[in-house]
Amino acid sequence: MRGNQYKSGIYIQAVRSIALALFMFVLAGAAPAQQFPTVASAGSSGTISLWDDQGKLIRKMGDRGSAINSILLLPQDAGNTIVSAGADGDIVFWQKSTGKVLRRIKTSSGDISALAVSSDSRWFATGGTDRHIRLWDAQSGKQLGDVQAHADTVRSLIFFDGNTQLVSGSSDKMIRTWKLQDTGASVIIQYRSNIPAHDEGINALALAPDKMTLASAGSDGFCKTWKLDNNGLANRMKVESRSVYCTVFSPDGLLLATGDDEGRVRLWHTSGGMSVATQINAGSPVDSLLWSSNGSTLVSGSADGSIQYWDSGSGRQLRKIAAEDSAVRCLLALP
Repeated sequence: MRGNQYKSGIYIQAVRSIALALFMFVLAGAAPAQQFPTVASAGSSGTISLWDDQGKLIRKMGDRGSAINSILLLPQDAGNTIVSAGADGDIVFWQKSTGKVLRRIKTSSGDISALAVSSDSRWFATGGTDRHIRLWDAQSGKQLGDVQAHADTVRSLIFFDGNTQLVSGSSDKMIRTWKLQDTGASVIIQYRSNIPAHDEGINALALAPDKMTLASAGSDGFCKTWKLDNNGLANRMKVESRSVYCTVFSPDGLLLATGDDEGRVRLWHTSGGMSVATQINAGSPVDSLLWSSNGSTLVSGSADGSIQYWDSGSGRQLRKIAAEDSAVRCLLALP
């Protein structure tokens, strides 16, 4: 009798375990299908390379002879135009389908290390080694505004709050926000607030999908998140490396990825800032990161010239491309 009760108890426990596992699976939802984005890469070589979803080279665009530090798409252009900026101080517009230069804005401001475009494609913002932030009319190329913004190189710029504000991160360890006042003939870049963000210089900023949470990557080995409505610190994540080079939010905003000088990619929960168990080792300092649109794949660009694709859930390497003969400083997902 006792033996039957014991067996019944085991059976009931097993059924409950299976039911719980099924419930958790339904609750979490099936994992998204693996997605391989079409990617543009650029960096120290001065060229922009386009890669299809199979990892094959579509074309190389130009040979600027100087490093490219930033690439982006015009938001109102259906992904047809890639814009780049770098060490030569020019903003260059490229036709994605042919690789031809459509036009360029010669800024005469020296090395551009940060480039941003407003969501309506009206304005570009640039920052660089001269410590200034400049605003440009995207159509005419006219300079609309200029301010000496930081005590050291401006590393990152992002428009937010409906293009009425700009946030900057610098090697001077500071995050600053700026109010943009459009007078018609010019744009006044007015200082708004200052955040002493890191103990060493800031290398990169990233804006979350909610448009009000900011991540900063620092040379002090920390990645931090901030609330732009009150400049409050949300999370402080110790990456356990000397320097964090890049950071990017997942498409749903639930995770944050960091790349560091030791070649590691780490994932963090944005709620609470706890590290995810997934471990990724790219083998070379990670200068750039991007997610696929469904969050299934993380793409890294490294100092050894490689682009690697990773399963964001398991950390498993899916693909590696020997993309450049020099560092891949920036990556861009293409439609």
